[in-house]
Amino acid sequence: MVLFFITFVSVKAELDATTNYPREINLYIAKNGDDKWSGKYPVPNKTGTDGPIATLSQARDLIRELKLAGKFNAPILVLLTAGTYRLGETFLLESQDSGTKVNPITYSAYPGDKVIITGSIPIGGWKIFRDKILQVDLPAVKSGAWHFRELYADGMKQIRARWPNFDKDDPLYGGWAFIEETLIETSELVEKKFSLSKTHSND
Repeated sequence: MVLFFITFVSVKAELDATTNYPREINLYIAKNGDDKWSGKYPVPNKTGTDGPIATLSQARDLIRELKLAGKFNAPILVLLTAGTYRLGETFLLESQDSGTKVNPITYSAYPGDKVIITGSIPIGGWKIFRDKILQVDLPAVKSGAWHFRELYADGMKQIRARWPNFDKDDPLYGGWAFIEETLIETSELVEKKFSLSKTHSND
């Protein structure tokens, strides 16, 4: 679980009396957060003008801004509050996102909260095909806009329909009929049909 909490403080961070290290800068991420907010608070304020941010990428970017402004002078703790956070793209951390021994950058779940970070996409609209087999229409998959290889239901990996049948010894690639090569490219086939038609019309 990865959490970024950034609180904008004065350049001179207050020292912890026990460790003599600067106190943490906290950033909060929440399901009801907004990336236009500061991330300084775990819940939205009463006026709805500030509160937690909504995404990991925004937390990362706020920390980068903090570093560029010369205000990275304390440990940073990014905390995710309870919920499932779905990533639409890879969450990338680079060398510039590293902390130091004295001022580490930590992503964590808020104490006591259950947090799930996943790249999965929920699929609804299932219908019974027959017996225990379900089916669903996915226009985005048909159009090629979306592609996936694994399907889970209630946390368990499901067997996707295939021909000739599922192969338990090779669950990922087994049981599929593959076309090794095509006999003729579609474009070539169209050209030949056109050429043949033209020849007939000349006759």
